[in-house]
Amino acid sequence: MKLFYASKIMTLSSSLLITTLTFVHPSLASQPAPSASQVHQLNNQLLRLHGQFNRAQPAEAARLRGQAAQLIQERANAFISLIRQNAAEALKNALPEEVLSNMVRAFPDSASLLESHGTWQGTLEYLIADYPDGTHRAIRRMKTGKEVLEIEFAGPEPPRLKSGDILKVRGVRAGNVVAAADGNVVAAADGSTSGTTAAPAACSTTGTQSIATILVEFPSYKLSSGVDQELLKGILYGNSYSTKQNSPDWSVDDFWQQNSDGQTYAPFSRSIVAGPFLLNKDYNASGTCDYMGILNDALAAADSTIHFPDYSHVMIVLPNNGACNWAGLGTLGCWSNTSTQDGSFTAGFVWERSDQITSRSNGVRLSTHELGHNLTMNHARSRAYPGPPPIPLGSLSDPGVISEYGDSFSTMGYWNFGFYSAHHALQQLGWLQYNTNVQVVETAGAYAVQAYETRPAGVKALKIRRGTGNDAWLWLEFRQNSGIYDSQLNPQVFTGALIHYQDSTTGSYTDLLDFTPTDSFSQVALAVGQTWQDPYSNLSLSIDAISGGYLYVTVNYGPTTCVPASPTVSISPLNQTLVNGTATYSVTVRNNDNSACSASTFTFSSDLPSGWSTLFSPQSAVLNPGESATVQLTKTPPQGTETGTYDVNVVVSHGSLSASSTASVTVPAPPPPLSVDLSVSPSSVPLNSTVRLNATILSNGTPVPSASVTFTVTDPKASSTAKTVTSGQNGTAVWNYKVFKKDPTGVYTVSATATYGGQASVSNTVSFTAY
Repeated sequence: MKLFYASKIMTLSSSLLITTLTFVHPSLASQPAPSASQVHQLNNQLLRLHGQFNRAQPAEAARLRGQAAQLIQERANAFISLIRQNAAEALKNALPEEVLSNMVRAFPDSASLLESHGTWQGTLEYLIADYPDGTHRAIRRMKTGKEVLEIEFAGPEPPRLKSGDILKVRGVRAGNVVAAADGNVVAAADGSTSGTTAAPAACSTTGTQSIATILVEFPSYKLSSGVDQELLKGILYGNSYSTKQNSPDWSVDDFWQQNSDGQTYAPFSRSIVAGPFLLNKDYNASGTCDYMGILNDALAAADSTIHFPDYSHVMIVLPNNGACNWAGLGTLGCWSNTSTQDGSFTAGFVWERSDQITSRSNGVRLSTHELGHNLTMNHARSRAYPGPPPIPLGSLSDPGVISEYGDSFSTMGYWNFGFYSAHHALQQLGWLQYNTNVQVVETAGAYAVQAYETRPAGVKALKIRRGTGNDAWLWLEFRQNSGIYDSQLNPQVFTGALIHYQDSTTGSYTDLLDFTPTDSFSQVALAVGQTWQDPYSNLSLSIDAISGGYLYVTVNYGPTTCVPASPTVSISPLNQTLVNGTATYSVTVRNNDNSACSASTFTFSSDLPSGWSTLFSPQSAVLNPGESATVQLTKTPPQGTETGTYDVNVVVSHGSLSASSTASVTVPAPPPPLSVDLSVSPSSVPLNSTVRLNATILSNGTPVPSASVTFTVTDPKASSTAKTVTSGQNGTAVWNYKVFKKDPTGVYTVSATATYGGQASVSNTVSFTAY
């Protein structure tokens, strides 16, 4: 799918081809990102080299340290790439904390290249890059106060995440990139969540949207022919403010005014278009797009022309420099900038490549998309259930097949002029209100929906609960063939209901459903005269008529019958090391049968790693619909299992339905032997004096901190005293032993036992004399 070149290959009214999209753009790395199997192999090489190091003599250990340094560097590069490619797989291939601790001690010069487990918190800057080839990338920059971290989520991100939120994540960090196992918003940018004070909300989704547009050029790259101030004025504000006329008179301001029923607008009187300014470099060093450098230098170039605190959006129009491979880049929400002489200001920021907006049509469609990100909307996706046979909607637990730009009826999706959907308009924009514009439907009856383009606004959407007793919803709206925007859409949408789906995974996206599911989302409406019976609930929808600018719908909730569904299963932790020869996991299963079903028995099985013994406790669980249970999975390797990381799986079944989840287990290298060097000073003391006992703990000649060291002192009468001390960073444990006045004179013998990592070692025996 060619998101921003679509008009070159099809007319607006033609059928639209939708494909499943990738999520990381290939231009982000100089070489293809590694697969999880490649990182897995590097893990095993490093673990086995570590095992050789633990058994090596000092001269050989020095050589192995050199090999380890190269291998750790290679693995660090691959692991960071894997986080960006697939954070969930990165978490499964992250080395456990205790293994990392041993690696750091063995290879201290490479410690900074190894990952770390932890929790991080900071203020989020969230951008979305939209590429001409139909891919995208979410860029989450967490500013902790000391540094900027890139956040990649292994699962769904916190709902409605946006710039300015104070975000807390838990996961694994490599370099400045974090694979987040989970996260939560400590404080939202709008102050809606209690906790630490968040950044103030400065960009409203209603009222005046003042846009400062800056055209820039680079020493080696110029703006595309025809892209100038007049074209941008037309794109943003229409024919009345531009010498470059267009028919129809599309503009961002007009689009917003119509879509919002006049609640949001971008008046020319409150905006400015400036430039082009010639910046002093090309921003493409090493093939990397320096978009923040472009922004800051563009602000500096226009600083004497524009008073930036007056504007809620800043748009940078730039030439194609060969490295900024996106068509457009927009912040999800607003963030603060302090780089101008006007002081700090907060705005939404947009970057657009000039070769993508050479016409009014392209410019309006791209700008309403990127500025839509500023208004906190994520993409308008599609959700398919290909079967076979293909169906409009799967079971409650079925996530379907997501296509990131798959909604060809909203400008936040596929390249089109469609208005932002009712779901976005209520949830993200505040343009619609419950009861007045959105009617929540949970009972059977006949309902009427006003055409979405009609003003004044009445009920423009129904939010229909998907059957009794669940938290999933169908957003139903009706588009009319009128005006200069929605009239550009595939005409089949005007024949009935346009329906989006909302469940716990939707967040700040919208998910379009296809009620003619054999046509790849080019014709999606549930048309007049059709009835859809949800096969997984008691809901049915009948589209009765279109009359007088209204769509008439009958909603029925019939008798609830049992519909079994595959369970949801998860396993935790995603990777761990053996403890006392076993690895133990928590396996959580949820019964996703609908409420009409009776309790079911869920059984557990696991056949990976091959040859390992498996124990579930308990071995099964009886759950009612909607209930969850957690069982313990214990894995024990056969004797002689080689050092390395192994896949662990779990399969949960009830009846013919099942679900699975995977994790990893790491078999660490046997720790190196400990040595304990014990000394005493002085060797002869009078009674009522102190003797200093020193035990230095080494492993392959390297000091071992945090070892447990037990000193034992035996006096001349064979009476013993013991004390346990922890070694310091230099590997030394100290006990200042006091010989009291009434203690016996003669020779005292001293020994020490050190334990660390499951190993123990006894020192040499030393003595001192008390007189």
